[in-house]
Amino acid sequence: MSTQSPSSTDAPACEITPYQLAKAHHSKSTTVSPIYKFLLAHISIQPTTTTGTSISHLTLAPEHLNSGGSIHGSVSATIVDWASGSALATRGSKSGASVDMHVTFLSKAKLGEVVEVKGVVDRLGGRIAFTRVEVRKVDSGELVVTAIHTKFVG
Repeated sequence: MSTQSPSSTDAPACEITPYQLAKAHHSKSTTVSPIYKFLLAHISIQPTTTTGTSISHLTLAPEHLNSGGSIHGSVSATIVDWASGSALATRGSKSGASVDMHVTFLSKAKLGEVVEVKGVVDRLGGRIAFTRVEVRKVDSGELVVTAIHTKFVG
């Protein structure tokens, strides 16, 4: 005779979605990191986020811009770091620490423009993760930034 109650064996497991994992990552990262809070507090995780791919939208504000009025390179690198961590979070992984980052700046994005930030996990090992990030203008689809980012996760 079993001593387990019916509720412990018959209840379906409550699964956390990749979207919820990405939102939790964002909440935590903007709480513990002042730079993420300053630059990315208003980024919006999109429901199209899936396992291994985080998709977000960000409306560019004055704090995102360089002296020429377009997205600053350091902001782009911060977005890459955050987005790769978000993509890792969709797989239930730690967001990791940067090992190597290559960022390519392809076009300008200006004040008020909405950019889509897509972080993708290409490979997740026991200690190292390989990710890539694309930043595109939502209205035209024009690619603004591409990057590859290696992170230590173990």
